[in-house]
Amino acid sequence: MKPLLFLQKVSFFCNWCFIILIINRYYAFLGNTSIAKTIAVLGYLIGFTLNILICSLILIFLLFKKTNLSYLSTIITLFNIAILIFQLIYFYFNYGY
Repeated sequence: MKPLLFLQKVSFFCNWCFIILIINRYYAFLGNTSIAKTIAVLGYLIGFTLNILICSLILIFLLFKKTNLSYLSTIITLFNIAILIFQLIYFYFNYGY
């Protein structure tokens, strides 16, 4: 299950891109550059979907105890879960009903 470790780290990076976008929304330090657009794709699209996938897989593996997840970083896992909760709230109130 080493691909899960890699995807967890990619999700961690994408979550930081999401945080940068939230800060950029209020302070506009990136402007309308290609870097801002790349961070937007990583933060909004890839970050959100990958974060849901990773957190769901970790939850399923913990519930069924099929594999040993001791190689996963606890801090990164908790950070990804916290950002997922924030992303769900953020997308619900900004783009939801």
